Amino acid sequence: MNHCALGGYLVDMTGALPIDPIDHDGGKVPIAGCSNLRCTACGKTVRNVAGRATETDAAKLYAIADLQTAVRSAATTRMYLCTCRTHFQVQGSQALDDPELPPGYEANVPWSCAGHPIATLPRDVDGVTITSSNLGEIVTRALHGWTPDGARPEDKTAWWIPRLLVRLDGTPWQATVRTTAAAALVDPDPQARARALHLFMVAPDPADTQRTLEVFAGNRTLFVGVPDPVTTIAGDKMLDDTVWRVLAPLLKAPGRGRELARDFALTPGSGGVALYGALAAHDAEWVAKHALEIAQASPARIEDLINMVKYRFPRTVPSKPVIDLLASQAN
Repeated sequence: MNHCALGGYLVDMTGALPIDPIDHDGGKVPIAGCSNLRCTACGKTVRNVAGRATETDAAKLYAIADLQTAVRSAATTRMYLCTCRTHFQVQGSQALDDPELPPGYEANVPWSCAGHPIATLPRDVDGVTITSSNLGEIVTRALHGWTPDGARPEDKTAWWIPRLLVRLDGTPWQATVRTTAAAALVDPDPQARARALHLFMVAPDPADTQRTLEVFAGNRTLFVGVPDPVTTIAGDKMLDDTVWRVLAPLLKAPGRGRELARDFALTPGSGGVALYGALAAHDAEWVAKHALEIAQASPARIEDLINMVKYRFPRTVPSKPVIDLLASQAN
């Protein structure tokens, strides 16, 4: 069984609540509500319905076969209930087990994801039949911008492939998705390269990260200065910026990735938020030592460098002396 991230999500009536039982929230894609919640107190499967109930007794409500007859209209509100609790999700989504939520923000119900079956193929996914033999072809089409007619609106950009990867959690077919995307890193179509990088950014894997490094080091022209048509991250939106977001974990230790990043930082005109952010987070001592050289290589990006030093330096490396030095250059 697969389980939703953070115990599963409650969603309002505008949020995605999957019908296919394999669909779960993997923490890598736009949020989907859990369709298989169970109460740990009463043991019942949690039901949901659009609107608000006039009846307040949870057990009486739960016993009603057609819940819709027991509620009044409420535009975005989704009512969840078991035999011992009711909860109204009025707006947005809410994780049931998020350790980062401050007290009082949690749903305060004893519910959690009860699990979702492992996918089998062939299978209808968003209106297209996927088999073990056509999976690679379908992923290739998706890398070039196609999405099934039945895909959720939020998945019709670059999210359908990561969503498919999550749907295939626990199966050998995830490898087909990843190897097909890896091959697209050298595709003549920049849109395919962008979607492959997006997958590797939101669902990282060491082998994919290493393959990205090899391709990027071998042919920078596939990425440098090429617009990224699918990224939704604020900041620079060139393919090489997305590459640095993928490669960032490699900068934590000495190696080819770190050396390549340092080389780019000192190459005239190659500075950028993603590169500076990766170096500041994972190679801060080197950035502190070479801050002036980095700034002089890309003087138009000094403010970006200052911001990354300010917000990404670990606490063990003093940022103020570096910021003051760079600020004097900016003035």
